[in-house]
Amino acid sequence: MFVNRDLTLTSATKLPSPSSPSSSIQSPYSPTILSYISSPYLSDITSPGSSAYSEKQCYSSRVRLKTRSWLPYGSPIRRLLFKRSLKVAFTLIISLFLMGNHINSRLCTTEWSYLNPKFSITAKDAYQFYNMDESTLNGLDISRSSFPPELDALSYPSTPDNNYLYDPRLIASLYAFKIRKHLNDNSAILQPDFRLPFSWKDWIDLHSRLTPSQEWVRDNKYFHNRLICESFSEQIRRNNLFAHTLKACQNLNYSEILNLPFPNYPHFKITGAEHEKLPAEARVVIGASYVYHEMPAPERVILLNSLPGGNRAFSILTKDMNESCMENLINEFMAFEYIIETPERRKAYREKGISVVSEIKKLHDEVTTFDYEHIVSSDIEIKSDISRIIGRDLGDDKKLAFRRSLSGKELGGKALAPSEFIWNTDKAMNDLEHEVQKQYNNDNKVKIEELLDYRLLKTMQTEKQNINLPKYFHEARNFDKGAHFDWRFYNGVNLTEYERQLSLHKLAKAWLRFATTAGLNTWLAHGSLLGYYFTGMILDWDYDADVQITQASLVKLARNYNQSLISDTTTYGHKESTFLDTGVGTYLLDVSPYFYERLRGNGNNAIDARFIDIETGLYIDITAITSSDTQIELQRPQFDKQRSILFDQNSRKNTDIDDLYHCRNEHFYTHDEISPLIPTLFEGSLAYVPNKFEQILVREYPRFLNRTTHEGYTLRNKLHKWVSNRVCNKSDIEGESCNDSVTKFGYKLTNAYINEHKRGMKQRKENNGFKPLLSLNSDSSLLRVDNVLTSIAMKRLY
Repeated sequence: MFVNRDLTLTSATKLPSPSSPSSSIQSPYSPTILSYISSPYLSDITSPGSSAYSEKQCYSSRVRLKTRSWLPYGSPIRRLLFKRSLKVAFTLIISLFLMGNHINSRLCTTEWSYLNPKFSITAKDAYQFYNMDESTLNGLDISRSSFPPELDALSYPSTPDNNYLYDPRLIASLYAFKIRKHLNDNSAILQPDFRLPFSWKDWIDLHSRLTPSQEWVRDNKYFHNRLICESFSEQIRRNNLFAHTLKACQNLNYSEILNLPFPNYPHFKITGAEHEKLPAEARVVIGASYVYHEMPAPERVILLNSLPGGNRAFSILTKDMNESCMENLINEFMAFEYIIETPERRKAYREKGISVVSEIKKLHDEVTTFDYEHIVSSDIEIKSDISRIIGRDLGDDKKLAFRRSLSGKELGGKALAPSEFIWNTDKAMNDLEHEVQKQYNNDNKVKIEELLDYRLLKTMQTEKQNINLPKYFHEARNFDKGAHFDWRFYNGVNLTEYERQLSLHKLAKAWLRFATTAGLNTWLAHGSLLGYYFTGMILDWDYDADVQITQASLVKLARNYNQSLISDTTTYGHKESTFLDTGVGTYLLDVSPYFYERLRGNGNNAIDARFIDIETGLYIDITAITSSDTQIELQRPQFDKQRSILFDQNSRKNTDIDDLYHCRNEHFYTHDEISPLIPTLFEGSLAYVPNKFEQILVREYPRFLNRTTHEGYTLRNKLHKWVSNRVCNKSDIEGESCNDSVTKFGYKLTNAYINEHKRGMKQRKENNGFKPLLSLNSDSSLLRVDNVLTSIAMKRLY
């Protein structure tokens, strides 16, 4: 038994007399004292019957025994040597671990060769596309999406065509066509129960993510050119020193194998997230397999800017076709219907394809023939999920947010009421229960499971039973940057810097457009707010974007828009002949079922929602800011530290916390730091930033605002841009040596926009915090050349 060495020996404990020749006071490490410590019971030391009372003399001085150390007893030199040995051993273990990780990383990223090489786009390709002469562009006919070459009314696709490049604009065009046809067939009325067939195979190029390369087939004949769970795991183990068993892998049965459109697709399916680090290409296959076999269809598809007159959109319910025996492209049937609409032009349609710009324009023209205001319903009025038109005129926002005095100063931003932030879970659930009962009593024919309030309440009731909430959002953990990608849509293998930056650019613009359409109160946060501070754009090295919303807006997202697939069909083009920035992007809005929980908890669910690019897996983190009745744990060191900094900035007493707001990741704000929101531009689109965003940035990034070099990039004064140190020397702050064509091309596209941003920032300082908005005609400026259109142009060119 170990005895606490802090235990004090009382005067009753006898020790040998110092006057005795052989009984000087023992060292704490002498056998005499050690015999006391090793006694099985504490009473053996101090009880009257113990051997200690048999000594001749006791001392009144108090002797303290220190806690028994796990270090060996002995001389100080031996103890020092032992400690040093431990340090050496610890250093060696860490070194071996890091070396193993490095070797494993190299293996996992260089020796895996299942997939065909991806057709990647670089900034040089975008530069070449942008500078093509008019005759070449006309010959490429970039504005039109080609139908798959195997599409035929008498046959179904049986073999892949490696020369056909997946075009995400095709399915968006066909949806626009089907909506227009529905309006024509129903006297220009959008029926609430109107649904369109949905299959993930239409919206994502799953074929390229599931088909093995010819080299892999040749080199893996002992797998019989098939992947099952066992052979897939073996493939991973051959390339991963620290391989783990795949826990969510299930082999296909015979009928499922027969239904595969191509025999070389993996003969297994992934049924859930794999949490361990895996090779990047394995991550691509895992995500694609889950989406192909298991992922349910979204609740609705929203076509952004699919109506004229501002930010309006069609929201159309879906009919899940993933489980259908028709495993080939569902859009074949819509495409066939489109082609035979005009038989005399059937051949021309099949050869030339379909234009998303043309179809959206036709839909606009169709809508303007009738008064659709009566079916534009506010989110509050919608009781059950229906196909509908959402949004309102952007002019309303302009009147609200862009008022100016004669001097040009902005009179005010977008004020947020404190009620937007207040949240109490129990009260919210009680209110929902009453509302559901009221709706059902008013119309007992309604199916209760279709009521939006009932769905929200059911989610909260179910998840509140979990004491320790499991992690909801999962990333594609690998040995590269997988933590920045959603695991289901991960497609980050050989993702070029330009593709990453362009994907984030489109992602941000789509979110901002959707937020305006849906009437959400959202603003830039964290790294995105920092990027805004410097250039009005996302930081060049960033892998995600960050926004915050009010708690009320989060509830609206969860109730009305969760599991929406949002297709940005905005057709504002810089050049009408090429539409260089109108490549359609498609995004999944995924709201955590734990949106009601406002405390950090186990730390696994700090993110409330994500806006995910289904082409790459990159995403925007969405977090709600709340003033909850559930009190923050005021004694937490993190709270004390942030509260101290926050109130020191505001020159207020630390005890005043009435208007203190927070997110689940324990970032704290006062109401006047956020409200009123300042309208501005971010990535060229209408956005909002907090009222005192500089103060927030100083608190969150105290050392960064004055730094000009970070993550291998340097802010070049003359270019007003972050330029990679690989392109021009880090010491060249001015950017005099940044003369390559790609950098000059980027400067040409963004210079006017960034200069306008800097002018606005300067005027904000001069006007004591009030900042005029930049150009209202925001989406007309081209900041980046679209990668989808560039890839199609390069493919058609060569």
